[in-house]
Amino acid sequence: MHCDDGKFPDGHPSIVRAVRDSGLIPGIWVNANITNPDFVRLHPEAVLWKDGEPMRGEWIDYLCSCDPETLRTHIEPLFRALADAGYRYIKIDAIRHLLFDGLHECVRLGKMSNDEAQSRFRAYLEATVRGMGKDVFYLASWGEMHEVIGLADACRISMDANPTWAGIRMQLFESARWYHTQRILFLNDPDHVCVRGTAEWVRSVLSLISLSGQLYMISDAAEAYDEERLELLRRTLPPLQTMAGETGPLRLDYPAYTWTKLHGFAVQSDERPVAAAGVSAEEAENIGGWVSDRAELHPFSSLWSFALAHHGLRWRVMLRVATSPLREGMLPLENLALDPERTYVAFDFWEERFLGEVRGTFPCRDLELGTCQATAFYEKPEEPCVIASNRHVSMDAVSILRHSYEDDTLELLLEGVPGDTRSYWVYVPEGLRGRCPAAEISGGRAALIPDGPLLRLEVCFAARQAGVRLCFALRGAA
Repeated sequence: MHCDDGKFPDGHPSIVRAVRDSGLIPGIWVNANITNPDFVRLHPEAVLWKDGEPMRGEWIDYLCSCDPETLRTHIEPLFRALADAGYRYIKIDAIRHLLFDGLHECVRLGKMSNDEAQSRFRAYLEATVRGMGKDVFYLASWGEMHEVIGLADACRISMDANPTWAGIRMQLFESARWYHTQRILFLNDPDHVCVRGTAEWVRSVLSLISLSGQLYMISDAAEAYDEERLELLRRTLPPLQTMAGETGPLRLDYPAYTWTKLHGFAVQSDERPVAAAGVSAEEAENIGGWVSDRAELHPFSSLWSFALAHHGLRWRVMLRVATSPLREGMLPLENLALDPERTYVAFDFWEERFLGEVRGTFPCRDLELGTCQATAFYEKPEEPCVIASNRHVSMDAVSILRHSYEDDTLELLLEGVPGDTRSYWVYVPEGLRGRCPAAEISGGRAALIPDGPLLRLEVCFAARQAGVRLCFALRGAA
């Protein structure tokens, strides 16, 4: 297993050691690719051939034959060496090209049967797993491939990301198209988020990835992380451990990947990295293509509903994402899997605004292209209850470690970063309103600010955990 002596003179051990010394887990990107012509000359049986010449595919150069001897001699030892070197995350790229440009092309040429191509491809994947072992996180890339089920921990469901609208929309749309596989077949990976893109678009992608529990990856140069984007990261990390439930109707008639590639996705530019760019309404429509539900209140990929349960609390978060511009209108609550006969209180996360009580339908505002709205719905509480925070887009399945209400007292145990200040909104039932409760806090400082039927609890963390007690026993006082 060779390492570039010029860039990494001390080889893989120094790389792994440096990563571990930083408190991180070593990972490595590799490719299902054979680039060395000397290997082909020395091991002609290890590659696929056509008309006396070694076959080559788009993005993959020479193509592995995937026969048992090649897998045993070359593939399995490579991945065993990577695991033995200390890597605990391995992404294998261009697997799709090995399948389609290599093995499937052999089927088209009559050089092997479809069953043999399928068998060889699965054998390649199994050889990589035997090599790396079960303790290594395995990401298969790219495109949803049912062949990796049971072997890969995660599968990249989209093409390469970039900060243009075509790239951002691709991540949003493909996340919806393949969401039925999320933590059912594997962990979905919509590719890394380009935070250097338009802030509103980045916010939409990060919100969706965080709430849907997909693989959360960022990969920009350090200078891209200005304070605005760092705050977007803070408020969407960590991603939830969400599993797909009911996905609604799936768009099986929409061509995967090809439309965006033909209409703006494949950025023809020598500029690296690809720069963020605006988009006109006409360009956005062209990139999105014609879809039959465009005139509906929520066309495909634009409406998400996440059920959350945490420390005895149950609520639902709606995420509206403008993969095309969204108009205002009344959304039936049953579309969010809520009971239209019950009354809920709603809170908008990114606007930090209480939206009042809703029943039957919810009034949706219009959203410009690429923007989003994250709203929490709680069945109207009968006792004081935290219904939102600005710490995490889940509002809040992350920082609340304990939540209980007994003997007229709301007790909270909150987790945060020392020196950071976060807000928590407590819904107060009518009989307890009009008087600020007595407050006690350990591990930080707190302030209570009346906000209509809510109390805004601002907590400045002095330690990793802060305990808060709000006593509402004064309700009988004059």
